[in-house]
Amino acid sequence: MPSDTPEPEPSELRMQCMEVWGGNESATREVALTGLDAWVYCQPHLNSRTGGDVYYLSSCASGRISRLLIADVAGHGDDAGKTARALRELMRRNINYINQTRLVEAINGQFAQGVSGGRFATALISTYFCPTQSLFLSTAGHPWPVHFDSATGIWKELPDSPAGRRDGPLQDLPFGVIDQVSYRQVQLKIVPNDLVLCFSDGLIEFPCTNRSSNGQLGTEGLLEVLNSLGPLAPGQIIPELLQRVTGNLSTASQSDDLTLVLLRPNGAPVPLENSLGAPWRLLRELFRKPAD
Repeated sequence: MPSDTPEPEPSELRMQCMEVWGGNESATREVALTGLDAWVYCQPHLNSRTGGDVYYLSSCASGRISRLLIADVAGHGDDAGKTARALRELMRRNINYINQTRLVEAINGQFAQGVSGGRFATALISTYFCPTQSLFLSTAGHPWPVHFDSATGIWKELPDSPAGRRDGPLQDLPFGVIDQVSYRQVQLKIVPNDLVLCFSDGLIEFPCTNRSSNGQLGTEGLLEVLNSLGPLAPGQIIPELLQRVTGNLSTASQSDDLTLVLLRPNGAPVPLENSLGAPWRLLRELFRKPAD
């Protein structure tokens, strides 16, 4: 019988170049990427072992890029879980696209044509480029993250002004709706002590009548709770946030799959061996035989 709460994974996962980690299982873990620290929380619907939410983190072949995917496959249970695993595999196969919009378009096209199983999925894809401390964000019908600006001490929404706008109405649609979609991106400069909270819609749609007129937490309610937390270590923010919103961590996933990923730039430089070896790793990956 599944336990009421996810099994803790207290040890930090420190990722090396070309390493990937993710899944659609229950998880509570800190992950160290190139120039970026992440805290991951995932609990499938009704405390099931797996669900329709996907989390995926990687360090790419250049040794200077870290990537994050959060996706939310429509539905719950085993069928949604199978589609979620297939979507994670598409992310792995396409991870070394340098251009993020190309990456998102490739995943959508392959998902729509081969593995969606008639389902659609929203997704948030982000690329952190360590040398310039820039976070690039694209969404496929997924909620935008929120940003803690360390200069002002305030959590706030990202400005909704995606760069690289293209002509045409088929933009930023969920994966699996149609295979020819263009995706835009937002560039966010983040410095040490800034934070970015990414999440699936199970968070902002959590029943919360005392904070929203429509009976859900909503983005405004989320920001209200975050700004009421006061100074906390990054590893304490997700547990405290969920405690404030749900009243009990064990009930956090009763209404939907729930995934949160907190990102913080750590200011660490790119290791010299990553910079010197980047061209060779990229070439090796280009000619590597795809996994069966």
